[in-house]
Amino acid sequence: MESFQVNKINTDEFGRTHGVFAYNKPVGVSSHDIVYKFRRHFNTKKVGHAGTLDPFASGLLIILVGKATKLSDKFLNNDKEYKARILLGIETNSGDPEGDLVDKSKEGVNIDLKDINVKLKSFLPGYNQTVPLFSSVKVNGKKLRELARQYSAFKFNLNNEVEFFDINGKSVYKVTLPVKEVKIYNIDLIDSGVLSRTQIVNTFNSVFGHKQKQLTEYDFPLNEYNYIDVLVSVSKGTYIRQLAIDIGRSLGIPASLISLERTRVGDFSLENTYSID
Repeated sequence: MESFQVNKINTDEFGRTHGVFAYNKPVGVSSHDIVYKFRRHFNTKKVGHAGTLDPFASGLLIILVGKATKLSDKFLNNDKEYKARILLGIETNSGDPEGDLVDKSKEGVNIDLKDINVKLKSFLPGYNQTVPLFSSVKVNGKKLRELARQYSAFKFNLNNEVEFFDINGKSVYKVTLPVKEVKIYNIDLIDSGVLSRTQIVNTFNSVFGHKQKQLTEYDFPLNEYNYIDVLVSVSKGTYIRQLAIDIGRSLGIPASLISLERTRVGDFSLENTYSID
């Protein structure tokens, strides 16, 4: 298989562009938005990416152009590294700011950094992770995230079962979320702090998931919430937003991501990224 030097523009005898590009995706745009940007930049439709980043997330997105699109599986199978900010005391149904609030601490959370470190290390060298409902994984031939958006409401039952309801509140469909083993190579607590209720409301309302449903400070019972920043290296297919929820549950509190940055994909890092601006 042909190899490409990262961020180097290659052209064939017909003037067509090929290459592998490491791009630093900003918050607030989709991975497809970046693909479209590269299509216009290089004037070619043959552009793809190797591993989606949600709109609320930022960081390293591998863009493949021309012949390099054949390398997609190679990059998808690479290990990845993320810097994740986990909000303690709030859980959403998606594990990130794009989802709806499903659990809130009514009292302040006591932060014991030693206990948090112990809990974080308990996820090494891996664990059995439930696939999030808001994912592209197919169950019974249907993508889970499409089911979540298709029905008026849903709830999580025991044993990873999700029950969906129609507009009249009638139960119409059930699925069991798959569980798979993921590898956690390293997880470090790198910072902790506090966010005010106003900061959290502004963050939640700035992402796509709440453009039609603006939150207010009344949606959050506490004046401030603790957060932890972790740097985590994981295997292919690990959902960091589900990891955030699971870390919270290991601590006995609701938790979700409030920000996420992908810092490495295989041998590629944020230090050398391509700019088309």
